This record gives sequence, C-alpha cells and structure tokens, in this order.
Amino acid sequence: LQLVQCTLQPATCNLQPATTLHNYFVDLSAMKILLLTSVIYGLSLLIPWFSGTGFEYHELQQGTGHIELIISNIRNNKGWIRIGMYTSEKGYPNDPPFSFAFPKDSLVDGRLRLILPVHEPGSYALSFLDDENNNDKMDYRLGVIPREGFAFSNNPKIRGMKEPSFNETRFTYSGGKKRLDITMKYIF
Repeated sequence: LQLVQCTLQPATCNLQPATTLHNYFVDLSAMKILLLTSVIYGLSLLIPWFSGTGFEYHELQQGTGHIELIISNIRNNKGWIRIGMYTSEKGYPNDPPFSFAFPKDSLVDGRLRLILPVHEPGSYALSFLDDENNNDKMDYRLGVIPREGFAFSNNPKIRGMKEPSFNETRFTYSGGKKRLDITMKYIF
C-alpha cells in the first residue's frame, strides 16, 4: 500500500468540499472549515503525499501525533474517500467539525493507507464515504438505499438503515501513533 498523509502546511493544502453523507455528513461552509482549522492547530486540510510502495512513512513534523488508517474492502479506484471527524457527540453524525478528502490513487488490492495528524489526545469518531462519482454526497437507490460505500470507526454492526451511535464509533487517542483498521461496507 502507498501512504497518503495529511500534513501541516496550510499554504499548500488542497481544499476539498465538505461531504454530505445522508444522515451522516452535512456540507460545511468554507468559512467554518477555515475557522476550525485555525482554532485547532494540527488538523489541516488535505494535501496528499504519495510514497513509493509498501508501508513507508513520510517524516511528520516534530511533536505531531497521528492516526494511521488502513481502509479495506474498497471496491474500485474511482472517486475519493471522504472522512468526517467528530470530537464529541455534539454534531454527530450530521455536522462533522472536520472533513477530509483523499484520492484513491494509492489503492492496492482494495486497501488504502492514510495518515491524519492529531495534536490533542481525546475521544474521536470517524465516518467514511467512498464517493465513487466524486459528487460530494452519498448516492441512493430508491431514495433510501446507499449506492456507495460507507464505514465508521470501530466497524460497528449496521442495524437496518440506522447509523451507529457516537458511543459505538468513539475511540480514544492518547497521543503518538494510533492505528485503526476500517472495513468499507456496500449495500449494492
């Protein structure tokens, strides 16, 4: 797998629109994203870096912790992987304070490896969208059945068409490095 990493270089970041995942994401205005990224140093917007092959790390800035995401079961390399990051139950699952978008250029055998820099320990939850047609939202069949892949941190069991609770997706980040294995789910 190749490495895709968020870095702390705002001047060169590639701003991607926030994602709407029906009942999971809500579009965020560019102003809100700018405000949140300036308030919490270390969660910058996306700039992808591609390594060679294998599990190589690009050097992170000194003192920067990170979350390594290994996302599996991605069915193709079309579109982008979109991630919503939540720091509390407030806003979950409809208003993520942080949104990231990653190209799937480094997809290998249905797996993608991503790095998110994190400066502050705490509780977090992540939601994922495999936005295959890159239209910044979840697409539905018959208006209710997801046509694109989705996932959540901790890989909770999805019951019916209801999203998991914040507590089911919450994990603790204590600083340094943390690895999360995520399995993308598809209905169709």
